[in-house]
Amino acid sequence: MIIGHFSGITFSEFSRALLPAAVVGLAINFFMLRFGFRKVLREATIDRTEHAVPKLERGLFVLVCVGLVSIFAGFLIGLNLAWTAMAGAALVMVLARRDTHDVLKLVDWHLLLFFAALFVVVDGLSDTGLPDAIYSRMQPIFGSTAQAQTWKGTDVESGLVFRGRI
Repeated sequence: MIIGHFSGITFSEFSRALLPAAVVGLAINFFMLRFGFRKVLREATIDRTEHAVPKLERGLFVLVCVGLVSIFAGFLIGLNLAWTAMAGAALVMVLARRDTHDVLKLVDWHLLLFFAALFVVVDGLSDTGLPDAIYSRMQPIFGSTAQAQTWKGTDVESGLVFRGRI
């Protein structure tokens, strides 16, 4: 969401550009897990007597699906990503008619605090000027234009040929 917001490209452009990488990554994960854990998966059994699966609340399921589709549609038509996501989540919470205290107890607050602190640390590091200093030192190696930084050339000193993009 942050990358999309600051890059200035639309959600649909961002999604379209990353779809091939996401599909390839998903396939790699599937095959690594499938073949890496084939013995464990073959021998695994699920004991359904210990952990009863809760009954699906169809009304809540439909509400969440409508909320998700609405949020996604808002992203595609170009609404503000953060406000659209917050509005969709708030709408689902209000229409679900659940006790918000019970729902908020399920939130992993430690993880949210960790990510908030991570953004503070990254912003603080950026304010020191260190990333810019590293980039300015590395720029002669990678080039100063976007085309040069895609590594579609030959490294004369090492003889390596780069065909991909970073």
